[in-house]
Amino acid sequence: MSISTNSGEAIFIYLSKACRCTRRKCNVMESKLHNVMTNQKYSKVKLTKIDYSTNPKDANKILDKYKLGPIPVVVILDPNGEKIYEEFYGLTSLKFTESLDTIFKKK
Repeated sequence: MSISTNSGEAIFIYLSKACRCTRRKCNVMESKLHNVMTNQKYSKVKLTKIDYSTNPKDANKILDKYKLGPIPVVVILDPNGEKIYEEFYGLTSLKFTESLDTIFKKK
């Protein structure tokens, strides 16, 4: 799994098999993430989704490497694979887009 791209990457780790409360948090976060990432401005940022329920090995690699907290979680990496933002349980669209914008400011 590549975690570095020329335009950065957003990685979303979620659970498809969980209690109703956690699934709801995952669905809400995924919906907010989708709304932001479909904006043409961010079309060059790679979005990777990893379902911890079906792919715990890859999910744990990311969780451990970037010392991420509870699931659902999204992390933004700059083009060098360095973490520039993380958020779990919810997604504040403004903070998320501001962090995505920093990728383009570095160029």
